[in-house]
Amino acid sequence: MSLVVKSLAQFNENYENPNKEQLAIIGDMMRSISVVKYFPEFQTLEEIARDFNQFWVTSAEMLTDDIYIGAENFNGIFVLKRNPGAASEEVRCRLDVIGMFNLGEMVNKFMKGSLVSGTKSPSPSDQVSTLNVSFTPTTGSETLFGTVDGSLGSVIGLNPVTTTVLAALERAMTKVV
Repeated sequence: MSLVVKSLAQFNENYENPNKEQLAIIGDMMRSISVVKYFPEFQTLEEIARDFNQFWVTSAEMLTDDIYIGAENFNGIFVLKRNPGAASEEVRCRLDVIGMFNLGEMVNKFMKGSLVSGTKSPSPSDQVSTLNVSFTPTTGSETLFGTVDGSLGSVIGLNPVTTTVLAALERAMTKVV
């Protein structure tokens, strides 16, 4: 039983890139998340990848063409990654779990968005400088979620440099605290 269907496809008659894959994810109550591809020349959908874990999906969202976030009924959030460039068909058709988090509440809605209105570009005052090293934190995808208890939250994608710096900060803080 499909509970969630999401796609990043733009419904635009003047679609500029006809070679771009038209993908969608399907969240199933019993079989986790599957990725389907639309073939316009045949007007068909074909499953190209799936998560083989037994998550009972309550909500799902496509963060990018290859990264997906899902919520399951045991109060967890999980992130899946597709490997379209893998050498073997077995790896290409499997979604890998790259992150899991127990939220303590059941998520019933994901949607693109931010908790602040408008977006601003990083300015020089946003730079963090310490020990002659400076970096400007940057974010990727921003996704909001709502739970059945009424809580709201945000999932923010970070680039590798920002992730490394924040992880080092976290390790340094645990040594002091």
